[in-house]
Amino acid sequence: MVRGGAGGVARRWRRTRTWMRQHPAARWALSLLGGAVVLVGLMEASGWRLLRVPVEAVLARSIGAPVRLSGQFHARLVLDPRLEVQGLRVAAPAGFELPHLLQAEEVLLRWRWADLWRARSGAAPLRIHSLTAHTLDARLVRLADGRTSWSLGRSQAPAPEGRPASSPWPQFGLLRVDRGRLLFEDVAHRTQLVVGVQGGEGAAWASAQGRSPGYAATIDGHYRATELHLRVQARSALPLFDETGRGQALAPHVDPADGLVPLRVEGSIGAARLLFDGAAAALLGDRPLQGRVELAGPSLAAAGEPFGLTLPATPAFDLRGWMSHRSGLWELKAQQARIGRSELGGHFLYDLNARPARLQGQLRGRRLVLADLAPATGARSPAGAPAASLPGKVLPRRSLDLSALGRMDAQVEVALDELDLGQARLRPLQALSGQVVLRSGVLRLQDLRAQVAGGSVRGSTQLEASSRPAQWAAALEFERIDLAQWLQGFRVRQGRRSTPYISGVLAGQLDFAGRGDSTALVLGSLQGRARLMVRDGTLSHLVVEMLGLDVAQALGVLARGDRSLPLRCARLEVEAEAGRLSVRQAVMDTPDTTLRATGQLDLGSETLDLRAVARPKDFSPLSLRAPITVTGSLAAPRLSVQAGPMAGKAAGAVILGAVAGPLAALLPLVDPGEGSAQDPCAPLKPTR
Repeated sequence: MVRGGAGGVARRWRRTRTWMRQHPAARWALSLLGGAVVLVGLMEASGWRLLRVPVEAVLARSIGAPVRLSGQFHARLVLDPRLEVQGLRVAAPAGFELPHLLQAEEVLLRWRWADLWRARSGAAPLRIHSLTAHTLDARLVRLADGRTSWSLGRSQAPAPEGRPASSPWPQFGLLRVDRGRLLFEDVAHRTQLVVGVQGGEGAAWASAQGRSPGYAATIDGHYRATELHLRVQARSALPLFDETGRGQALAPHVDPADGLVPLRVEGSIGAARLLFDGAAAALLGDRPLQGRVELAGPSLAAAGEPFGLTLPATPAFDLRGWMSHRSGLWELKAQQARIGRSELGGHFLYDLNARPARLQGQLRGRRLVLADLAPATGARSPAGAPAASLPGKVLPRRSLDLSALGRMDAQVEVALDELDLGQARLRPLQALSGQVVLRSGVLRLQDLRAQVAGGSVRGSTQLEASSRPAQWAAALEFERIDLAQWLQGFRVRQGRRSTPYISGVLAGQLDFAGRGDSTALVLGSLQGRARLMVRDGTLSHLVVEMLGLDVAQALGVLARGDRSLPLRCARLEVEAEAGRLSVRQAVMDTPDTTLRATGQLDLGSETLDLRAVARPKDFSPLSLRAPITVTGSLAAPRLSVQAGPMAGKAAGAVILGAVAGPLAALLPLVDPGEGSAQDPCAPLKPTR
């Protein structure tokens, strides 16, 4: 059997030699094939060093930019195809003044020929088995005309209508960067960022590294001219730089529903502290983003600037909620928003696609403290310090940034449980509702309604920032407000008991307008009028007697304790013209005294010139009955008693005392009273 087998082999070999002698072309082909196999084996063993220049040319044609491979070069093309280079440099595309687009050291690239064939035929996206680099330096730039340096030499013309743009990013089984540095500049958005990154991703990452894929990065620089310092953790990197909406095809751990990559960002943007924990589809394009957000800082105005939002100046704030973005539409669900002492929340939509940008939503909350809006009116700085004013002046003169109101439109429904007026002695307004509308630079607070002390307040305000100077107007109405409940801190204490200085039912109207870019200018140009009426109330007896300088009755009140007198009525009518408030009618009427006031308050010069006279209705044995004046400035008012009437009574008392004795000296101080008036609070007839 062995000999027969050996003989069979010999016979087949002789037949083969005979056939090859008869076919010389086949003999040469087999020789070449054998030589090729030997040559490939030798080249495979040597690492294909002769292919450095051809590989550079192939990569340059496929990328569309010059490629240079430096240092050690080693490749395998048969078993386990791979390419190892010590240095890789991809030049920046034409039109970009950059040292390079990409530069890496100790690069290892592995692939499968079947994957390349399917990608070339269009049957599947390009898939790279693995790509690792020890160091990587990338320069990503977006010019003002929208061209980007990272499009790898492809045409940047828009994709035909109805067809999605192609993605320049391949799939990776493994992508790893030990130490990466990325410089990103967006000229149109005044953005310059330096990103340090390390980590990796891909289907093979977990098995190769024994941990979940992802990157840790630091971001420092300026976004929209605002300084930022951030720490970032992302499950993937490539989808975050994809602007085609095909992020779900780039990495196996990306959410296939919308291409979102798990992402966590924390750090500072300007003076604000930021935490975002959610997912994003892209960092460089107009792609989806959603997640939990926490934002805190010294003022809402400063926090809104990087995002193009027009927000009011406020004290320190702390915002927590849920945020999303898709196709230029931002959504915020604020579960908690603490601004100073205010506790707010709401649901808002901000549409960047509208021209101008548009904000709409609902503002709700348990409490809004009016003093927290003082920085927005120029009364205080966001830090809470009083706004600087001129010497001897008290009205805020800091110019307001009203031009920001023209950058967007808004329509926000307001529903607040409580509006704290910032004065502990005043009861807060309850169940406040209204609508804030901003359109074409005109800001309106309309359909304003609130409840307080059994009554109600309603009205509207308007600010036309588009006018020069800005125009401001307000109209308010008060109905059935119980003064004793509303003015809860204005009370006279008698031991454990307390009685209100004034009580009654308040009704009235305010209708004013002004112009200017600061609170002082608006008040200094005030036009309009105010009418207030109080009926069916009470007034402190001691206050009445002191205002009338009825010494005897005031001493009696002090001796027996204060008691409230019935207040028949109180009426105040004020007219404003060019910042000067003139008292047309000011009267308080009780069974004991009628008090009248006249004068002016000039808000432009901040000066006072007021005069009050009390007319007692009953007999008093010791009354000086002199007018009280208030003069000076708002910063330093002067309260005094007019000397003429008082001096006359005092001189008469001295003369009679010298002539007729001590008892006769009291006669000039005796006041018989004027009796009762017929409703002195009746409205005055209109003046022509």
